[in-house]
Amino acid sequence: MSQFHRRILTSAMAALEKEEAAYFADVADKLSEDPRTERVPNMVYLVLADSVRHLPTYLPKKELIGHLFKFVFGNLNRLQRVIYNPAFIGDKSLLAPITSDFVAEVVAATLVHYEDGKIESGERKALRLTFDEDGGAIDFPYADLDDENDA
Repeated sequence: MSQFHRRILTSAMAALEKEEAAYFADVADKLSEDPRTERVPNMVYLVLADSVRHLPTYLPKKELIGHLFKFVFGNLNRLQRVIYNPAFIGDKSLLAPITSDFVAEVVAATLVHYEDGKIESGERKALRLTFDEDGGAIDFPYADLDDENDA
C-alpha cells in the first residue's frame, strides 16, 4: 500500500475503537497484497476509508474484501464521476451517497450471517424451563421422594 493510501486509511480509522481499527488495518494489509487492488487502488481505498466508520466488523476479512472489490468494479463509473469532479476537492461528502450503498451491501451480508447463526452477538440469552401441568410446579425445582415413601 502506498503512503498516500495509508494516510487516507489512517486518518479514517483514527476515530474508530481499538478493535475496529485493528480489523480494518488488517483488511488494508490484505488489500495491499491483493493483485486486484493494483487495477484501481485509489477507488478501493477511498471507498474503504469513506465507509469504515459505518461498517460492521463481523464478516470474515476475506469476504469483506470480496464485497469491496465487487462494489468498486461494479460502480467504477459512478465513483469516477464523483472523484474527478472539481467539487469533490472541496466537499468529500459527495462520495457518501455511493459509499452508503456499499455499507448497505455489507450490512445485508452481515445480517445473513447473523440469521444463519454464524455471528455471535454477545447478547445474553434467556433460558426458560418448562414443566408439565400435572403437578410439576409442586415438585419444582426437585421432587422430594422421601415424602412419597413416608405416605
